[in-house]
Amino acid sequence: MLAGIADACACHPVDQVKTQFHVNRSANGTMWDALRAEVHKGGVTRLYRGLPAAALRPQALCMYTGNEWCKVRTTSAVSFLRAQPS
Repeated sequence: MLAGIADACACHPVDQVKTQFHVNRSANGTMWDALRAEVHKGGVTRLYRGLPAAALRPQALCMYTGNEWCKVRTTSAVSFLRAQPS
């Protein structure tokens, strides 16, 4: 869960700008222009609108938990195969 929250905190500003860039593409020529426009409209805090919902979504919890579960299963299977005599 903490990994999902950290992921949301790190990536949410970029995702926020990307969404605004796609919604109103003609207003901003580049991604950097869209970033500057968002910060100019409401400061840096505007980039974090909707962060609580993004940080607490179950998708992140499932993704990171599933990733760790698969790593453990794969590592033990690979170790078992390497231990077998050729």
